[in-house]
Amino acid sequence: MLKKTFFLLFLAFSISQLYAQTIQKIIVSGNKKTLSKVITREMKLKPGSFPDSVLIELDRRKIESLGLFDKVEAVFVDSSKTLKIIVDERWFVWPVPEIFNTENSFTFSKFKNIFSSVDGLAKEKVTLKLSLKHTNFRGNNEKLSASVSFGYNAGYELDYLIPWLTDKKLIFHTLLFRRGLEVESKTDKNFEPLKVERLEVFEQGGTFSLGKKLGFEHKIFLGFGFREVKKQKNQPEKEIFLSEKEKDKLPSLLFSYVYDTRDLIFYPRQGIFAETIFEKVGFGETKANYLKTWLDTRYFLPLTENQVLGFHVFAQSSKGEIPTYERFVLGSKFLVRGHYKDQKEGENLFLTSIAYRFPIFKIRYYKVPSFDFMEEYTDNFKFGISGELFFDAGNSWSERKEFDEIQKGFGFGLNFHIPYREVIRLEAAFDEKFKPEILLGIFVSF
Repeated sequence: MLKKTFFLLFLAFSISQLYAQTIQKIIVSGNKKTLSKVITREMKLKPGSFPDSVLIELDRRKIESLGLFDKVEAVFVDSSKTLKIIVDERWFVWPVPEIFNTENSFTFSKFKNIFSSVDGLAKEKVTLKLSLKHTNFRGNNEKLSASVSFGYNAGYELDYLIPWLTDKKLIFHTLLFRRGLEVESKTDKNFEPLKVERLEVFEQGGTFSLGKKLGFEHKIFLGFGFREVKKQKNQPEKEIFLSEKEKDKLPSLLFSYVYDTRDLIFYPRQGIFAETIFEKVGFGETKANYLKTWLDTRYFLPLTENQVLGFHVFAQSSKGEIPTYERFVLGSKFLVRGHYKDQKEGENLFLTSIAYRFPIFKIRYYKVPSFDFMEEYTDNFKFGISGELFFDAGNSWSERKEFDEIQKGFGFGLNFHIPYREVIRLEAAFDEKFKPEILLGIFVSF
């Protein structure tokens, strides 16, 4: 009896000691508009967890990945019993004006024309886009944006994302659009040259998708979309449509799976990202009947605390007859650096990259002078510079075209860490013949 009593007392003492070493409370401060649950639901650490320094840093970077805060800190108070998350909120509502010129050139006559009328914008192949974006709608990390474009690519877009819908961890996303769209492909459906400087179609439609988070690393999505793509009024007749009436109706079903363990999505130091997408286009009485698939994998290996080796493999493929405007083009959105002007198109595409990233000037936070109503949002603007050495390779091909030589490129670049845009890249790239080119990009390359 004495032994049993002693054992129970020892067990109770041990449990009390273990409990004393755990995190007993997590509090959030600095969030004036963001709901506290938006922050804590990103954390693996909960009350009752042991204060693991690795997990604390990982949770801090996961909160930073929300893109809602200029700075995120995690500190212990009350003799390490309370973990305090301190955030510095950003400004969430932004009017964004953008202007695009297709030919990338402005003469005096063009400058005069584009400010004379909306028709002048279209005449000079200039698009003026005005957007209003809310990056933290209702304080729930919801993304809401509306944009209208005038001139050459006239149209509008409405985009709404709810990243955490109800306690079931559901994700809702919808996009409605009506816009002009440039055809990136330079050949018709028989791979004959289009012989036009620029070809544009008109598209309208929308997409609706519902996803679910499975734990912290896994997500699945199921979506439905519909697009109507048709010829622009003043465009020449070209064989780029599936329908003889030069108007294609494209209903689609989409399924995707995402696995993500990256510590910071804007500039990962470690982790894995893998996404696969299957999209079936065409059912019912439509002319369309093809399948498109995507695979995107990224792996980040930390060499030291701030040096990273990154690997990226991206592939797209299609099965069935796809319209010309749906082809995969290497050299536009998907790029082998060193081959910016060397576009290759087809019904399949792959791109792979290796990058070594290292710090040059460590990220620091500065208070930036601003207007009185903005002062509290400019206390912790981050600035830093990282270097990158990279190698890219890729190709795009079709079963009806011979698989030709793979594009290869290499070079070095600077990654400027800045507020809101996170990373701006300035890169010097070379092709196989050491022909140089200078590239400017937004966000990290992968």
